[in-house]
Amino acid sequence: MLNLRRCVVGVVAVLLVALGTIAGCGGDSSTPTAPSPTSPTITGVAVSPSGVGIESATPFTFTVQGVSDPDGESTYVWTSTDGQTVPSTTGTVENFVYERSGVFEMRVTVTNSQGVSAYARKTVTITNLTGVWDLDCVNPNTHYGAPSLFVVTLEQTGTQLSGSITGTSSGLGYVEMRSWTESIGRGGVYSGPGDPRHGQELYPIKRHFSLGVEGYDNPWGAWTEDLLFYLALNETGTLATSFRDIVMCGPVVATLR
Repeated sequence: MLNLRRCVVGVVAVLLVALGTIAGCGGDSSTPTAPSPTSPTITGVAVSPSGVGIESATPFTFTVQGVSDPDGESTYVWTSTDGQTVPSTTGTVENFVYERSGVFEMRVTVTNSQGVSAYARKTVTITNLTGVWDLDCVNPNTHYGAPSLFVVTLEQTGTQLSGSITGTSSGLGYVEMRSWTESIGRGGVYSGPGDPRHGQELYPIKRHFSLGVEGYDNPWGAWTEDLLFYLALNETGTLATSFRDIVMCGPVVATLR
């Protein structure tokens, strides 16, 4: 009987030792869990100017908005669906000009130091000025029979505008047409009417274009030496207003048919 008790006690002691060993092994086998990579955040992309741009003329600026970059080591990759290479590697793209008309998407991908990325995108619409435009003189010089309405047929090829301009002289009752060629500016810099030299930008929206005929080919030359219209396109691309008045018309409003 005594031997049986000793045997039972021995078995219990062995079991306790074994259980302690198993518990000890279980605690030593745990490993720390690595923190999950943190994804950067972007709230959007801002674009200036807003609204449409003119093909081959309007310089756009794109800027990343609301980037969360705690370590300051994120990289930026910009891509455009128009097929052009976007050279910027920062949070801003400057002076980006679209060489053809259409609807395009500018996309930026931000990748942090842990290799995790986030992206945002902005859609822009680019227009071509080709078409028929009605140019309405707001304050025409009707005393001398100067036209109050011109019809301009435009064709845009790259940065060049060409076409014809027709005006009906209300006082004399005749119609004149002249052909012309004029360049589009990539956003004019003007200090005031007739003086673009001082570099003060009075009209910052980069949708400027000009058209008309020089004095030697101007059938309405009795009222002005040159017939040149300096126009700024609106955000929809269907209306333009003058930012320099001319003698025979005063302010001008141009409407795309």
